[in-house]
Amino acid sequence: MKTFMVLRFRDLVTGTGETILEHRSIIENDGYTWWGWWKRPYEQIPANLFEKLRNLLPVDIYLLDTGWKSDGFHMYKARLLDIADTQTGSELQSPEPEYTPGYYNKNWLHVWFKIDNIEKEPDKTINKLTLISLPSWPEEKQEDIVDYLDSIITTQEDLRRIDVTAWYVGIESSDT
Repeated sequence: MKTFMVLRFRDLVTGTGETILEHRSIIENDGYTWWGWWKRPYEQIPANLFEKLRNLLPVDIYLLDTGWKSDGFHMYKARLLDIADTQTGSELQSPEPEYTPGYYNKNWLHVWFKIDNIEKEPDKTINKLTLISLPSWPEEKQEDIVDYLDSIITTQEDLRRIDVTAWYVGIESSDT
C-alpha cells in the first residue's frame, strides 16, 4: 500500500470546478503553481508530516474536491515540489503571488504547496482510500477518531464525519 497526503477542498470562492482550472492554467503557462492550505481553525499544522514530505520531494499528493453535489467528489493527483510555511506556524502570503490564482494570492495562510502536474484520477481510486491518520486533527482529541483509522473511505458521509482538510491515506493499487 502506497501512502499519500490528501488535501481536501471545495470551490467556495470560485465556481464549481474552477479551483483546479485556475491552478492548471498557471501550470500550463508557468510550469507550476502555489496551492494554499485553508485549514480549519481547530486543525493543527502537521509539522512532522510536512518534514517527511520535504525529505521525499518531489512527491505525489492528492487534492480531493468534496464540493460536487450531484456526483460525489473528484480526486486529483499532483506533484508536490515544495512546501512554504513558517517555523512559528504563523500565516504568510503566497511565496510567489504571480504563480498563485488571483482569487487567493493575497490571502495569508499557514502553508503553501508548490505543485505541478494536476491530473484527474479515475473515480475508482477514491474507493481505494484507507484512512491512516488525520495529521491536522488536534492531539487532545485523538480518542475521537480512533474508530475511523484504518477504515476505507468510500462516501461523502465518511469524509464529513471528521471535518478536517489534511488526510494521510493508503491507496491499495498497482497504478498509483
